[in-house]
Amino acid sequence: MNKSENEPFDVKKTFNIRRSTAEMIIELKLIHPNINIRYNILIDEAIRHYYEHIKEKGGF
Repeated sequence: MNKSENEPFDVKKTFNIRRSTAEMIIELKLIHPNINIRYNILIDEAIRHYYEHIKEKGGF
């Protein structure tokens, strides 16, 4: 188990996103194997995946 799995979701931020991006998030929630997955977990995992791609694998 890594640190992020034990780290609480204690920072609140507000973001504006495109309607199409919101639809993608909804679709990911609908197809996720855990029917009770929360949006904040999906978004957190997506940002961490993107961060790894950029920082550790030389993305952009």
